[in-house]
Amino acid sequence: LGLECGTVSLVASAIELEPDCLLTRYSLNFPNFVVGQFPMSDSFIIKNVGGGLMEGSIVLNDPNGVFFVENYSGTSYSLAHDQSQSVYIRFSAPAAGQYTAELDLGNECGSLPLSGNAVELAPACQVSESELNFVEQIVGGYPQIKYFVVKNTGGGLLEGTVTLADSTSVFGWQYP
Repeated sequence: LGLECGTVSLVASAIELEPDCLLTRYSLNFPNFVVGQFPMSDSFIIKNVGGGLMEGSIVLNDPNGVFFVENYSGTSYSLAHDQSQSVYIRFSAPAAGQYTAELDLGNECGSLPLSGNAVELAPACQVSESELNFVEQIVGGYPQIKYFVVKNTGGGLLEGTVTLADSTSVFGWQYP
C-alpha cells in the first residue's frame, strides 16, 4: 500500500464441505397395479448438494421379488457437488395384495421405502350382438349363418355356457 501505510496480511481458511444427499422423493408408492397388466414404473433423483464426492450403492431389499431397479447407469453412484443421478423402479406383482420393500441408498442417503398394491380385475362379459335377425328362409335352401363374439373385457377367466332358448330344432350353434 505504499511506504507510509505498511503491509496488509491476508489470511484465509478453506473448509471442505461434506457430501450432503438430497432425494426428490422420500418414498415410492404404486397404487392399484392390475395383476397381469404392464408393470408400473416410477423414479426419483439422488443429488449431492454438499461438497466432496458422494458415493454409494443402491441395494434393493425385497422379500417378495416384485420391485426391480432399472438403472441405466448401474446400481452404484459417485456424485460430485451438484451432480445427480436418476433411479428407476418398476413394480409388477403376480397376485393381489399389499407389498413393501426398501431401497438402501448408502450412508449419505439412507433408505427409501417402497410400497405397492396389486388388484385383480373380475371377469366382465361383452357380447358383440344383442340380437341375431334372420330373414325369411327358403325350405331346403342354404342355411343362414350369423355370428357373435363373447369377449372378456375384465381380468381373470370368464367361464360360461352358450345355450339356445328356442326349443325348436330350426336353430343350432357351433363353436369354431
